[in-house]
Amino acid sequence: MKTPCQRLLSLLLVFVLVLSLIPSVYAAVNDETTSTETEATETTVSTEFSTTTPPQLDPSEETGDSSAGAPDFQSDNEYGIATTASTSAGILLFDYADHGNYTTVLNSQLSVTYKPNGTGSAKTAYIKNLGWHFARYNNVAHADDPLYCIEPYKNYAASTSGNSVDRDVTLTGSGSTAGATAWYSLPEARRKAIGLILLYSDEMWDHSISVTTTYKDDNPNVPLRIATQFLIYEIVCGLRDPKTFALNSTNESGTAGNIFYNAGAASVSYFAPNYNTLVSYVQAALKIPSFTSGSSSSAPTITLTGDETSVYDSNGVLSGFSFTNGNGAEFRKSGNTLYISQTGTISESTVFKATKTIPSAENSSYSLWYMSGSSYQTTINLYRPESGTLNAYFKLKGQAIGNLSLTKTTEDGKNLSGWKFGIYSNSACTSLVSGPHTTDSSGRISVTGLTAGTYYVKELRHINSGIEGLYVCSSTNPQKVTIVNGSTASVSFMNKLNTGRLALTKKTDDGSNLSGWRFGIYSDSGCTALISGPHTTDANGTISVDGITPGTYYVKEIGHTDSSINEKYVCSGTNPQKVTIAGGAAASVTFTNKLKTGNFGLTKTTSDGLNLAGWEFGIYSDSGCTTLVSGPHTTDSKGAISVTGLEIGTYYVKELGHRDDDVEAMYSCTSDNPQKVTITYGTTASVSFHNSLEPGSVKLIKRTNTGENLSGWQIGIYADVACTKPIEGSPFTTGKDGTIVIDGLTLQKLYAKEIAVDDPYWVCDSSVKAITVKANATVSVTFSNTHNGDLRVKKNAIDGRPEGWNFHILDANRELVETITTGEDGYAASGKLEPGTYYVVEIHDRDETYWTYDAAVEKQVTVTAGTQSEVEYTNEQFGILVFCKTTNTGNQLEGWTFRVQDSDGNVVGDYTTDETGYASTGKLKPGSYTVLELSNGDDYWNCELGYHSVTIIAGKATEDAWHNREQGLGWFHKSTNTGESIEGWEITIYSDKECTQKVTTVTTNADGKVGIYLDPGIYYARESGDTEGRFENEYWLVDESIKEFEILPHKDVDITFVNTQYGKIKVIKSMPSSGSLEGWTFIVRDINGDEIKGSPFVTDTSGLIVSENLYPGTYTVEEVIPDDSPYICVSENPQSVTVVQGKTAEVRFTNSLLSGKIAIRKVDTTGEPLAGAEFLLEWSVDGTSWLPVVYSNSGYAKEGTCSSEGLTDGRLISDKTGLVEFTGLHPERLYRLTETAAPDGFQLLADTAYEGGLPDDKEYTVDLTVVNVRTYELPETGSKSLVLMPIALILACSLCGAILFVTKRKKQ
Repeated sequence: MKTPCQRLLSLLLVFVLVLSLIPSVYAAVNDETTSTETEATETTVSTEFSTTTPPQLDPSEETGDSSAGAPDFQSDNEYGIATTASTSAGILLFDYADHGNYTTVLNSQLSVTYKPNGTGSAKTAYIKNLGWHFARYNNVAHADDPLYCIEPYKNYAASTSGNSVDRDVTLTGSGSTAGATAWYSLPEARRKAIGLILLYSDEMWDHSISVTTTYKDDNPNVPLRIATQFLIYEIVCGLRDPKTFALNSTNESGTAGNIFYNAGAASVSYFAPNYNTLVSYVQAALKIPSFTSGSSSSAPTITLTGDETSVYDSNGVLSGFSFTNGNGAEFRKSGNTLYISQTGTISESTVFKATKTIPSAENSSYSLWYMSGSSYQTTINLYRPESGTLNAYFKLKGQAIGNLSLTKTTEDGKNLSGWKFGIYSNSACTSLVSGPHTTDSSGRISVTGLTAGTYYVKELRHINSGIEGLYVCSSTNPQKVTIVNGSTASVSFMNKLNTGRLALTKKTDDGSNLSGWRFGIYSDSGCTALISGPHTTDANGTISVDGITPGTYYVKEIGHTDSSINEKYVCSGTNPQKVTIAGGAAASVTFTNKLKTGNFGLTKTTSDGLNLAGWEFGIYSDSGCTTLVSGPHTTDSKGAISVTGLEIGTYYVKELGHRDDDVEAMYSCTSDNPQKVTITYGTTASVSFHNSLEPGSVKLIKRTNTGENLSGWQIGIYADVACTKPIEGSPFTTGKDGTIVIDGLTLQKLYAKEIAVDDPYWVCDSSVKAITVKANATVSVTFSNTHNGDLRVKKNAIDGRPEGWNFHILDANRELVETITTGEDGYAASGKLEPGTYYVVEIHDRDETYWTYDAAVEKQVTVTAGTQSEVEYTNEQFGILVFCKTTNTGNQLEGWTFRVQDSDGNVVGDYTTDETGYASTGKLKPGSYTVLELSNGDDYWNCELGYHSVTIIAGKATEDAWHNREQGLGWFHKSTNTGESIEGWEITIYSDKECTQKVTTVTTNADGKVGIYLDPGIYYARESGDTEGRFENEYWLVDESIKEFEILPHKDVDITFVNTQYGKIKVIKSMPSSGSLEGWTFIVRDINGDEIKGSPFVTDTSGLIVSENLYPGTYTVEEVIPDDSPYICVSENPQSVTVVQGKTAEVRFTNSLLSGKIAIRKVDTTGEPLAGAEFLLEWSVDGTSWLPVVYSNSGYAKEGTCSSEGLTDGRLISDKTGLVEFTGLHPERLYRLTETAAPDGFQLLADTAYEGGLPDDKEYTVDLTVVNVRTYELPETGSKSLVLMPIALILACSLCGAILFVTKRKKQ
């Protein structure tokens, strides 16, 4: 018999067994029908979020009903993904359970109807809470190996030990497992598309980032994983074509093709870029060049034309494909263009293949994860990625072709390889078809694949320019050749050796003996291997040798055929000489021979050792010195002569004399003259000559110009021309006969100079006379002197300067002797004159307008020797007065009269201007005078008043200019805009438009006008002030215009200025204490609704705006508040204001902050409103320090206040509708909302209901729905089967407790 405990344990096991069947039963029921999920048991706060659709696909709006039912998803017990049930705002949650860090909002649940295999009955998948599927194997979770669902209409399930797995599954095959069944039931095209998605997603995946370390949206793999799953869903659900990877508009069941894209783009950041990139990768992997086919059996044919055919790939994928040359074709790529050249015969049956290496879905393998039971999803991941080859096929239709064979030969049979040939399509050989081609060692070239036709083959060059120069082509070049389809045409080229020529020129110093010289041409520098010669020069000294093979040679002079000639010369250059012979060219070489010569040296001496330089010598070939060979040569300062280059032989040297005859006369030669000398090769012959010096005499003679002897005069003799070195006994004095002789002078050059006497009337001979003393001879030197008188002229110039007067001096025959001019002292002195009669004549070269001359023009005077005669002239100088009468217009005025008075007041006379405007007096004595203009009484003439004082200066015309201005009259008028005259306004007149050159300033009278005479011209007037301060008054609008006007002679002109008196508008801005007064915009409009000048206006730092002057009248002022401003205008806006003259109208605007609010709707899990929930609202500036809001009803938002009635200590309580509203909140502060008391029977919120700022959307309103759970409810976490299990366990435990209690009572 069982004990009570045993019975209790048995009952408990039965109960647990029953409970374990609940999930299976529920799952079976759930697989057939769809149940509506309950509301969230967790308290949720929902807010609106705007989403944008990326431009790549421009998807349409989401489809599906967010309120439709969906199956629950299971979560793993240990490592699984925590999920939530469906809500109206749907949450897409990726959360690694150990951390709980992945949450992303999905806007709505997706309801996707599709046919799993493209046919058959439709299934509906409810996709909202997508767990982070990851691999589990051997009880270990691999969180970074994501799995992807291929059965979205089923539930997801996992176990602690792991799902079942089929590894290394390929695209083709079969299997009996649930995973294999699900995989191979998909059409092969869909499996291949899923494989490509997994391969390219794996390449994009950042494997360095782990889900366990990088949480939330910081993990870039999260949006990539969602994009990958959604693309697989599109393939599975028939929303995307698996062959082209293009998105369908709908699938077989009518589901919109972009449903997954819209959901992901609207909910997950960076989903769209990952989605679009993954799509582009897969689409590119499926593309081949547009001119190819994916099947060899349907390969298209490309017809080749010309030398190169091009085809364009419109799919833009050509760069990724490679082509193999061969089978008669060569390929090259440039961008998306393929260029094909035919190199041989092409069979039309040959299929060409282009290949590209890509990730291969067919070569890769996958793992399928599943749980037993048909109600759970199968998931897939990439097991082993492999690459493969994408092939593209095409055929070619070639052209008819033939071949060419070329043979190259040379004259010497050498150097056959390395010759380059080109094949051209035209005879000019400008269009190269093939080549250049190069001959091989046998001199052959073979070219295949030439299109049938006519060509021209041309020899171009050799690869070695040195070898090329050895030959010249002797065949026709180019040669014409015809290519026939399927045959080989032949052509041959022959090159001959290209020899050169040597041209040799022989020269000699003397230009003779050019013929007979022998030369040899050698191959070595030592000249031991004679190649050509010896060759002998002709009469012109030349040798020409032809037919020399190109190369380097050495040419050597051997000698002359005549030994005597050979003995006379020596080769002056390099011997032998190196020369290079080039093919087809002539090389030249020159040899020059110099005569064999010696040198000659001569030394000259004198007995006194002087005058060694300047002696001339000649070198003669005969003893009679008739045939001059060299010279004359002249000795240098040392008496030496050096002569080089004399041809060897015997010569005669002769002294010819000195180049200075005087020096030569001083000496006599004491040596043999001529002297014989022998010149030998390379030596110097020497010879010397000596001369002796002899004495002579000098006679000095002194005379007058009339031939009289002058005794007692001294004459000096000097050894130098500067007369600083007198000889012994110098100076010498003349005797009674006026002469003196000096004997015994050695032969030399002397100089004589007269010693002058201190007598101005003696004219001495001041020259230095050169004397050459000659051997045994007397040399005479004569000096002649003259004894004269002179005269001077005295000039008396009354009221004038005495200098500068000119006079002629005539002799007795009235011939001009000289012209003299007076100096500053009035005297003019003649030069020395011989005694006799002379005439002085005054030259009248002064203006007689001012001067009177001496009565006697010519005066006679007698000059005596040794004295000075004098003659006197007197002249007087006057001045004149000239009157000039002009106008301001530049005209001369005729008929104006001027009166002249002297310094005593006596009237000298009246003078009237002529038609030129001038009048002149006669001669006036220098002094002061007074001039008076006599006016004609015309007011438009501005005459000069008063007297002119003038000073008459001797010898000058004094001009007295009188300038009368013919003027016009300018009238200036000043009035208000209402026509009233204004007195006392100042107007300034300027002569320039910029108003910088002031003329004058005038002031209006009581009639508001003023007149002024002005010179003719253009003037500019502007207001410059007034006598009563109105000019500076802010309400007066001064006429600021510059008036341009013209004054004409004898004409009047009117100029008017009008001034206006205005009013102003002043805007005064008021703000809450936290707001800035500066920067607020106002628009001011006139009565017609038009904005005034300067509008819109902006307030300054004080919140003020003052308009410019305004016409009196009515205006409107409107404040412009920006759309994003947190302030509103609480004043009337716009406001009307009246402006009057001379005053400022004020208008005031007051602003206050827009207030925000936080509205809470308190409900239970069924959505029914809950009353009695208390909420505390706190505020903060920076989120660190929080204070409860306080009540204030000021009418505008203030920091830390709330205008809700009933607020106590920052708290409000929900009413029967479940509503709580905190109003009047400052829109720029942070707020924290906390539930402080729950309604009876409900759980208090554990977390803060809201924390953050108010939305910047002009409403500044946060709407919250807060759900409370009853105290007996437990929140669901995962699918319903998992929720029921803990409830059952609780019930089981309760039952066990009851049984134990009953058992104990029975025992008791």
